[in-house]
This record gives sequence, structure tokens and C-alpha cells, in this order.
Amino acid sequence: MNEQTYQESLQLLATKLATAEMVSAQYQALLKQTEAQKAELTDTLQKIQSVLDSSEELKTLFDETEAKINQGGNE
Repeated sequence: MNEQTYQESLQLLATKLATAEMVSAQYQALLKQTEAQKAELTDTLQKIQSVLDSSEELKTLFDETEAKINQGGNE
């Protein structure tokens, strides 16, 4: 392998590595954002569940409303 071929090979390898690292960093950022959204949604669902658990009337109303919504979508 001559010097020019060696230099071109190194340049191509560096470009491929940089591209792969950029894609990896983008996926890491998306994962971090998704995990934050998941934590936020989990917290919200836990709050809703706590409210429903605190009152049988609310739980019954919630279940009735859910049933009406589901029936409406199936008609």
C-alpha cells in the first residue's frame, strides 16, 4: 500500500467513525429525552391512580366513562 492509499484509507476510516459516533450520540440524546418523558408520564399516571384510589365514586365514574368511550368507538 502506498502512502497516498494509506492516507485516503485513514481519512475514510475517520469519516466513517465520526459518522457512526454522531448517530450514536443522536440515539443517546433521544433515549435520554424518551426516558424523561416516560418518568413524567409515569408520575402523572401515579397521581391519577392515587386520585382514583382515594374515592370509590371517582373510580366508578371513571370506569363508567371509560366504558361509554369504548362503546362509542366500537359502534
